[in-house]
Amino acid sequence: MSSRSASGNTGASRGRIRPLTIVIVVVCALLIVAVLSAWRGSADQYGRIPEVRFATSTWSENAEPYQYATLESSGGDEKQLSRDIGEDQTLTIGLPVELIRTDFSMLLVRTAPDGTATESVEDIAAHSEKTITVPAETEKGLLSGVVLTTTLPMPVYDDAGEESILAGEWSLKLDPAN
Repeated sequence: MSSRSASGNTGASRGRIRPLTIVIVVVCALLIVAVLSAWRGSADQYGRIPEVRFATSTWSENAEPYQYATLESSGGDEKQLSRDIGEDQTLTIGLPVELIRTDFSMLLVRTAPDGTATESVEDIAAHSEKTITVPAETEKGLLSGVVLTTTLPMPVYDDAGEESILAGEWSLKLDPAN
């Protein structure tokens, strides 16, 4: 008698993949993909400062922070954006994920027809909308500037990979369209 016939159907089960094995392999693959995606997302943001998108019906600009500071350094080599805006337009501010997840302040500067400027500050709560819309003209005057300021609650990483915090200011100067 051969050992094969003595062991029953062992030879047939060696070539067969069981459903439990498939489930385990799929779960492991999903876990690996999730870990690699999270790591890659972190690597994409490594040392990167989030951009804000300012747009109207006639133009759209992505803006790096005008000024920012971490625990070790400060920056702000970006020139301040300056664009035209018409009285009948609406400014749309597209927020990056980092700003959606944190509280921040929005300073609006409006210039009245007589040239006097008024400032108003809105505190925007975390988990707000992905975009904020601001009318160009109200009874207080034409929108002439927007400044967003925050300190991000989640850590950012410097070029050496060291954890830090980030305080940023994104600003836009607006001129009346002619």
